[in-house]
Amino acid sequence: MHSTYNKNLKFWNNLYYAPNVESLTFRFYGRILKNISLKKNLRLLDFGSGMGAASNYFSSKSFKVVGCDITKQYINFYNKKNPLFQLVSPDPNLVKYYGWQNGIDVIYAMQSLYYFTKEHFYLCVNKLYNSLKKGGIFFATFKTINDTFYYKNSKRTEDPWLRHVKFKNSRLNVDLKQFFVKNKSDLISRLPMFKPLFIGHYSMQLTENEGPGEHLIFCGIKK
Repeated sequence: MHSTYNKNLKFWNNLYYAPNVESLTFRFYGRILKNISLKKNLRLLDFGSGMGAASNYFSSKSFKVVGCDITKQYINFYNKKNPLFQLVSPDPNLVKYYGWQNGIDVIYAMQSLYYFTKEHFYLCVNKLYNSLKKGGIFFATFKTINDTFYYKNSKRTEDPWLRHVKFKNSRLNVDLKQFFVKNKSDLISRLPMFKPLFIGHYSMQLTENEGPGEHLIFCGIKK
């Protein structure tokens, strides 16, 4: 496994406790998927599924779901019949495919694709692309440089694509590597294999000791 991922894997193995469905998940289903997904049992891959909140939610909406994540302990939070859980390596060289080898209708990757090196990011995304049906939906979120708390607490690394983020507060003890996108144009340029349907953003700051957490949203379709 690539040495970059040892630090990240250590962080996630400490279990980032997030058992509840994010409001973004509800909105993605209600405003996008509900309008285009008329058939039942469509295949949805929840990439970086964590404790399975989104996986369980999409399963309740008649999607056939596989959640994949690098942390084995998360399987304990899953519905044991549907959705399914796939344990994967952080290094995409060691993963043949994510979820299903082909025939995926929707890929949902919330806050999970910005931990790769440049080479591995494209290796991973191309594997996702190849498994997605033509006309399938690709939905992902990316942390921006305007997420000032994370970005200001980061330093350059030997890899110009990645920054080392390190800080500790009352809620988090972060020590990992990730990349940030600059703006809408930068985001679109990183995903040329998909036709953009919309680019959105979200931001939240509940307390003064954390940053605004800005992410850009990419929703595209397989050409």
